[in-house]
Amino acid sequence: MRERQRRRWLHYAVVLAVLAVVTSPAWSSECPEFVVDQSCDALSGGMNIMYAAPFGFDFAPETQSIEFIELRTQDCSGVGADAELVARVHEGPIDGPVLGTSEVTFLPAGHGHGFSEVTCLRFSAPVTLESGTLYSVELVVLTGAVCAGDIAGNPYGIDPCPDSRMIFAGTPSTVGADVWFREGTSSTSPVMEYGWVAIKSLYRP
Repeated sequence: MRERQRRRWLHYAVVLAVLAVVTSPAWSSECPEFVVDQSCDALSGGMNIMYAAPFGFDFAPETQSIEFIELRTQDCSGVGADAELVARVHEGPIDGPVLGTSEVTFLPAGHGHGFSEVTCLRFSAPVTLESGTLYSVELVVLTGAVCAGDIAGNPYGIDPCPDSRMIFAGTPSTVGADVWFREGTSSTSPVMEYGWVAIKSLYRP
């Protein structure tokens, strides 16, 4: 009897463990292969996103859509806590109209301990942009505390990433401060699908 009960409890434990894995948010590290449009690889520290809200960066794309954003992030709760993060793409300044919001990215407690880690934020559908136009990305922490990798500025007035600016408390930097980021689109080209009527129309005399 005891052996049967032991096996039953072991079975329940395995089932619960599998359910925990299936239902828990996945830790998203680097994005799958994608074509980088704009980026800033300058890094000297980290900024608490909630402390600096609304916080993010601006950029002017060369492509006409965005599907991925990579950041360097770190758990800065001080106690080790799970966190959730999203990115909002705004037309123009950071208080402009929202064009798209990324999927919620789960960040496990203690992630980036000692040094920030590359984190992927994905959009469920491409966000349409206009090349050469200024857009702002707002980083929003839903739960926990997250620091974003950045460079606080250069005292000599040299901006390592002149095509983008950190946005701190809603105001773009004027001292060369930047956020580490990469943004771009899928490396696979979309395939146009034709219905039978559309195909026949291509060959209509």
